[in-house]
This record gives sequence, structure tokens and C-alpha cells, in this order.
Amino acid sequence: MAFRRVLLLLLLFLSALLLRSLYGATNFGEDDAFQVYLIGLKWYTTGIFPYWGPDVVYTQSQIPGALQGLLVGGPFFLKVVPEAPFLLLNFLSLSALCFLGWYLAQRIPAVPKWFLFGWLLTAPWAMNYSTHIENPSYVLPAAVMFFVSVWEIFPIYEKQIVATKWAFFWLGFSLFWVMQLHLSWVLMLPYIGLTFWFQAKKGQGFWRAALFFLLGAAITASTLVPTIMEFGVASSGGTEQNIEFNPSNLSEIPNIAAKMLSFACGEVARYTGDYTPEPLEFLKAYIWAAPCTIFFALMGLAQFALFAFSFFQKTSVKTSTSVKTSTSVKTTADKSADKSAINKKPLEWGKVKFFMLASIGLVCLSYLFASLPPKAHAFYLLFPVAMWYSFYCYGELFRSKRFRILAIAFLVSGGVFHFALAQKNAQRYGLWAKREKVEAAIAAKDYTILGLRRESVLQMSSRENVWEKKSEGQYRTGYEYKNPCFQPQNISCNVFRNG
Repeated sequence: MAFRRVLLLLLLFLSALLLRSLYGATNFGEDDAFQVYLIGLKWYTTGIFPYWGPDVVYTQSQIPGALQGLLVGGPFFLKVVPEAPFLLLNFLSLSALCFLGWYLAQRIPAVPKWFLFGWLLTAPWAMNYSTHIENPSYVLPAAVMFFVSVWEIFPIYEKQIVATKWAFFWLGFSLFWVMQLHLSWVLMLPYIGLTFWFQAKKGQGFWRAALFFLLGAAITASTLVPTIMEFGVASSGGTEQNIEFNPSNLSEIPNIAAKMLSFACGEVARYTGDYTPEPLEFLKAYIWAAPCTIFFALMGLAQFALFAFSFFQKTSVKTSTSVKTSTSVKTTADKSADKSAINKKPLEWGKVKFFMLASIGLVCLSYLFASLPPKAHAFYLLFPVAMWYSFYCYGELFRSKRFRILAIAFLVSGGVFHFALAQKNAQRYGLWAKREKVEAAIAAKDYTILGLRRESVLQMSSRENVWEKKSEGQYRTGYEYKNPCFQPQNISCNVFRNG
């Protein structure tokens, strides 16, 4: 029996892996996603070590560290197919979401597992930012491990599920993972500081926790060390230029709170189009999916209202789980008790609310030092926090049969919406439109067949050291390039040059 269950779970996992990988491959052609893919492809085709990670477009800077290039380019060494990076990404993100689902099922037993796992794996923010090649997608696995560890160390629960030493290990591992993928890593520092403070208050195990933190950090920091050794003081990649005092973002506090809650909602408009005509055009183009899409969007708004209202719900007295009576007929008192139980929250609810509010406050504070207005994907790191909070908000609603039916319809309608969205994205951004170019680039060991990498400020400043300046705007290395796109970092390693 146990073997059959394991086999069934394995088949479900592999099916989900395949579907999520195919879904992610429908969103390939967008600029940022395309550039991240090129980072890995460049390493595989040229053999040049990927010292730098994703670009920060607005300041023409690059995040230091080789992790992004290794995660995207590494799968090509195992299987030389264009879809290889998608498979690794989705294996990592799916494993992380399954682990998060397992953890939340232990902590929030009031929410049935079929909804908990179903929603974690199919929520729009889980489908669109953990399935396709883009740096926030790679943040999710570390974010899950990070916040599960934080929840275990913080005084939120009476009993621990994860041992303290391993929680600190994952804190260190996650920090340097995210540091090489996205600037949102700075948001992790206050949580880490508090975990050490809480551990110190216990009066024991502090140095052991610090040791395991360093052990975890050493693993992921190992891909950052080569960049530091090679570039020294310039190894920041110019990312410090993104720090700028910006008090105007104080007006964005309600917007940030709304974006944070939206991570756990059935959000439609963001993925069908940013402007009003685009969602309407989507509904017209996929009329067969329109009823489900509209229902899914309305339910998403209802979720948002529930999550916002839940901030004002108080913690209830801890109640025991329901016990079956000897009779099948419920009395009026029983029914009244069931209705009142729907609004009850567990003892840790107050701490969960405070954690969520504090996390929103932390994001608001961080944007006082950001030159740009807040964008939800920029703090996707906090996706697990929003999901964790949201499942508590449902309380005992699943006791109602009507609500369970509504939840099933919600998940099904979301599946229909994603199917229609995948068709839309595949036509415009799908990997298959450029698959032949990817294959040609791999075969020729020349990633420039697919496209060119952006040039960073650091690369611009070092151009003089590589090229011989002939006249204003023109450089040469034994021969001239008329096209300004043909710059040193964009030349394949199999092109001879003597500059």
C-alpha cells in the first residue's frame, strides 16, 4: 500500500513537472527572461565563466555571482535541448512548493490538503513567476526554505517541525542564493538578525546555530567568491547605484500592501494585459475561457477582501478538533457552534498577522531607498509569507460544503484560465518560435546566433582596455565593427581576434 502511494505521488510530481515546464516555455521571448536565458547559454557555448548574474536595467549594473549562469547553463551539460533550463527550474520550484505545502498542512490543518497543494501549485503568481526563465523565478526555492526556517526559529509555534540547526543552515544557504539573483536579498537581513536574537535569548545553542548558518552560507557563497577574486572592488557590479533616498514612495504604502496580498489571490489583469483594452481583448480572443476567467477574477477579488478583512479578526480561544457524535442528526446548538467555529482563529493568529504586517512595513521601508516605484515582482521573495498568511485567513470556512464546492470550482476555473493564457503567451513569447535558433547556437557553440547580451556600465568602462580607439565612437581589435552591438562581451569565443 505504501509503495503504491509513493508511486502515485511520484507520477503526480512528474506530471506537474512536465505541465509546469511546458507552461513556463510559453513565456520565453520577453526581454528580461530572454537575457537571463542568454547568461546560461553564453557560458555553455563559450566556456567563459559567468562571473555576473542578472542585469539591473535602470542603472545598467549587474548582480555579481555565477549562480544564475550555472543554474541556466548547467542543464545543457546534462541534456543539450533548449528546454533543459526550464526542467531544472521547475524541478526546483515544484519541489519547494511541495515542501511548503507539506509544512503548511502541518501548521494549518483546517485547510484541506487538496486545496492547499492545488492552490500553491496553480496560483497565478506561482505559475507565472516560478515556471519561466527569469531571475525572480529562481528566488522562490530559497524563499520557501528561508521563511520556513524563520517561522521555526521565531516564537510563533509551540512545537518545532524543523530542527534549529537545519533552520539556521537554510538561512545561510538562502541568503547567498538570493544575493546572486535579485537585489531583494537585503530584505532578508532583518529576519536573520532577529533569528539570532531569539536564539540568543534561549541561552543555549547560539554558537551551534552560527556554525550551521556559516556552513549553509559557504555552499552558495562559493559561486560568488570567483567574482570577488577576479574583479576586487569592482565586484559590486555597480548595484550600489540602485540605492537612492526617495521619500515620494511613502505614498505607495497602500499600493505595496495591496501587491503583497495579491500574491495569494487569483490575479488575472496583470497577466492578460496592463491596460484596460487588453483583458477585454483576451476575453474576446478566448471566448470559450471567458466565463471561467471572469469567475476566477471575481473570486480573486473576494480573496483580496477576505485577506484584508482578516487583519481585523481577533485570535480566538483554542478549540479542540470536532468530534463525531453518535447520532447523525445535529442539534440547533451543534449547528450554531459550527457557524461560530468558522470565524475562529488558532492561537498563533495574532503572531501571524503581526509577521505579515511587519513584512509589509519592511518592504515599505526599503522603498524609501529605491529610485523606482514599487513593483510586485521586485519583492517576490515574500510570496511564501503571503501564502502562509492567506491560508490562515480561510479559518474554518472549509467546514461548509458550499464553500468546498466553491473552492473546487475556483481551482478548475483557474486551470482553464491558465490554459488560455498559455496559448496567448505561446503565440507571442513561446520558446518554440526561437527553438531552431537555440539549437543552431548550441550546435555552433555561438550564443550570438540567438541574441546579444546587454552591456553593463562596468563593461563599457573596460572597453578602452580591450579595444584600440581609432576615432570617436569607433574601436578596433585588428578589424573594425560597424555595428555597435558587436562589442567584446558579445563576440563568440570561436571568433578569432587579436586586439
